[in-house]
Amino acid sequence: MSHARQVFKGATLAVVRRCSEQRFFLIPTRRLNRLLPFLLAYCAERHGIELHGFAFMANHFHLVLTDPRGRLPLFMGEFDALLTRIQNHALGRRGSLWESGSYTSWLLKDRGEVLHQLAYA
Repeated sequence: MSHARQVFKGATLAVVRRCSEQRFFLIPTRRLNRLLPFLLAYCAERHGIELHGFAFMANHFHLVLTDPRGRLPLFMGEFDALLTRIQNHALGRRGSLWESGSYTSWLLKDRGEVLHQLAYA
């Protein structure tokens, strides 16, 4: 049995999500490069997430964000589901794009940690 994810209102976090089996489901294309910022903005607006930076690689992505309302799990669930539907259609496949379990997130305690994660991403 898994433990409930801790959610901290107002927290600034680093988030990583990996593709299933480390497969390259996020290979950059003109279409995907235009779509990702739109999807992130759409989901962030709906859930009150302040997105500070992001980076997408072929098999995973990084986000740096602040979650003022404690809605990160809802944001991630909607973003992951929409991106999965879109990419599955584009790739002619079914099933999850993501490795089993969930995303990984950790609290960024100070400005230095935020800047480090932004530079890394």
